Amino acid sequence: MPADRESRLASASTSGSGPAAEQDAFTPGARATFRREPRRIDPRSDRYGHRLAGPTRETVAPFEPRPHGIVPGVAQVPAGRQPIAQMGDGPPTGGHPETATVVEAALWRLGQMPIGTRFRFLEVDREGALTAHDELEARLVLL
Repeated sequence: MPADRESRLASASTSGSGPAAEQDAFTPGARATFRREPRRIDPRSDRYGHRLAGPTRETVAPFEPRPHGIVPGVAQVPAGRQPIAQMGDGPPTGGHPETATVVEAALWRLGQMPIGTRFRFLEVDREGALTAHDELEARLVLL
């Protein structure tokens, strides 16, 4: 995929109340721009985490949660305020505020994006994430 072509990924609500567990830790402006503004796969990305360059994610107040379990797809925001989406070889624990979760059906696409690729997140609800999963499974059966 050319680096200047925008692709679209889905971000799912992990709790039905927002895109991630600590979503309310971010300013309203940061929450609004996360999906509206494009992101880019940063050159410092690797199989542990894809760094998502773009507008910084400002928190309402300094916030560093205690280390807790995370799964591939969780996008955490460390002190540099640029999200990092945890990939398949990422650590099983995290300690930064979570801003979004990439749905399982779209995580492979994020993992295949070359450095420099620009993309946007789309918010989907639980039903949309399950539908995307079912559609991916149906395509895989055809292979």
